[in-house]
Amino acid sequence: MIRLGKVRLLMALALAFVFQPVLAQEETGTIARSWAMTPKAGEAAAFNDALKAHAAWRRDNNDPWKWTFWRAASGNMDGTVFIRSTNHTYADFDAYNQGEFRDKALADWNANVAPHVGKAWSGLSRLDSEMVDWPEGDYKVVRVTRFHLKPGHGSAFRAAVQKVRGKMKEAGRQSTSAWTWLMTGDHLPTIMLITARNNWAGLDTPEKSARETLAEMVGELEANTMMDNAMQHVERISGDMYVRADEFSGK
Repeated sequence: MIRLGKVRLLMALALAFVFQPVLAQEETGTIARSWAMTPKAGEAAAFNDALKAHAAWRRDNNDPWKWTFWRAASGNMDGTVFIRSTNHTYADFDAYNQGEFRDKALADWNANVAPHVGKAWSGLSRLDSEMVDWPEGDYKVVRVTRFHLKPGHGSAFRAAVQKVRGKMKEAGRQSTSAWTWLMTGDHLPTIMLITARNNWAGLDTPEKSARETLAEMVGELEANTMMDNAMQHVERISGDMYVRADEFSGK
């Protein structure tokens, strides 16, 4: 019998292993900076207009970082906008904070957007460069599955997942997905499986599930063992869907 935890892992892996060619990854930084901004009650429209104008100001003034904007498509639908910049090193943070652009951008933000912000949150995450398959594309829908691990179990979980990924690669099953470790937050270690698609239809799973492919390669018993080896390190799983908010990107 397949336990609930294993079912959740299989559902997450189903999106990470669909039939799709994968391009080589460029060597870049692995750190991402994320923000979440929630408008004050009754000020959603003013907040959105101010954020659009501020994002345009950043583009017009040659922001050295590239930002993407997202909205939740599941869970808490309170108007929060998620803002993310990826592929950084720690040295990038020093350069960004010491440059003239930061002070000008902060002044524009404080004058025009901050008055409409009710809550703000910021965090860092680190891409696992050996667990990423991310060809360039116009991705508009993202699913984030968070594996909140037991203390001290990060390396063991990663090793177990890598074994499954290895078998899927042998079968030619990969897709746009990335594993990234949270570096801040209340529960560490936490690793996120991020799967991206061009549209909602891309989230449909193939006729043959990831587990069926795994069982064909190693047998039912070994497939169950491989899944159990991963799930024994997991304390709980959570997840959300996000859609790209192009109105803030000038697209």
